[in-house]
Amino acid sequence: MGISERHITVETNRIQQALTSLDQWSNTWLIKANEKKTTYTIFSLSTKPQSPKLLLNNHILLPEKNPTYLGITFDQRMTWHAQIEKNKTRAKSRMAIMKKLAGTTWGADNSVLKKLYMGYVRLTLDYGISAWATVAQSNFNKINRVQNQAMRIITGGMRSTPIQEMEKTTGLQPMEDIRDSRTQKQAEKFKRLEDHPMYHRMNGLGRGRLKRTNFAATTKMMMSKQPSCAEVTPKPLKYTNTRQIWKDTKFPELNENITGIVGKNQQTSEERKLLATEYLKEHFPNSRWTHVYTDGSAANATENGGALI
Repeated sequence: MGISERHITVETNRIQQALTSLDQWSNTWLIKANEKKTTYTIFSLSTKPQSPKLLLNNHILLPEKNPTYLGITFDQRMTWHAQIEKNKTRAKSRMAIMKKLAGTTWGADNSVLKKLYMGYVRLTLDYGISAWATVAQSNFNKINRVQNQAMRIITGGMRSTPIQEMEKTTGLQPMEDIRDSRTQKQAEKFKRLEDHPMYHRMNGLGRGRLKRTNFAATTKMMMSKQPSCAEVTPKPLKYTNTRQIWKDTKFPELNENITGIVGKNQQTSEERKLLATEYLKEHFPNSRWTHVYTDGSAANATENGGALI
């Protein structure tokens, strides 16, 4: 849960009310929240230490300076320094394999090394890049240096080799281009989801934060460099499936009679399979139906069962 307030006292009172409601709900439904795994983080540019007292199940919650959510590590001042260091460390450890495979007279060629980099190294280097797109350029350069090192391994270039020439040779996108494209895609998605919390922020005026800007302001600056894209009016996305599947209690219709199929003793398995396949193609085409195949003779089995979709 998250709360945004200007004053820490008001914020503490509001978050404590939410924790109390969570505690009451848990007791009502006989669910116990693990207070030892529950922490709090204060995001603020202030250097003054803050130590609010928050309780869950009558236990004082501990602070966490660098919480991780869905693989993204935050920090209290939102500099994304911890996330950058984590991505850089993981990518460099994986890049050690590229060094072992590369050689001047032996080893993998540049095409194999590029595939290894794209499929094994860079996916850790740019993980969650649209989330930390507001990172300062000094921190982002740490990501650039890792890719530059990888391009030298792929091309066999020296430290003095121009980076743009290595990008042309390898065909790799600059990390700035990857960041901008993914961030703009995420921004366009927010503009089309009317019930998303970011919808109004993306369509309003963004507020700057010192030398760093927020996500909305960052994407607007990116779009200003592409006038043709800025002229496009976003259309709201509509959810295609609003039916709650778990409330659909209708029992499926069973049909055990297929025209042409008789007893096992009168037809071979190949003939029965051909007739069943033709029946499915005629009455239940793949373009309109999802086919699920299972062993009908094991209908009463409680284990070792399975289905092929």
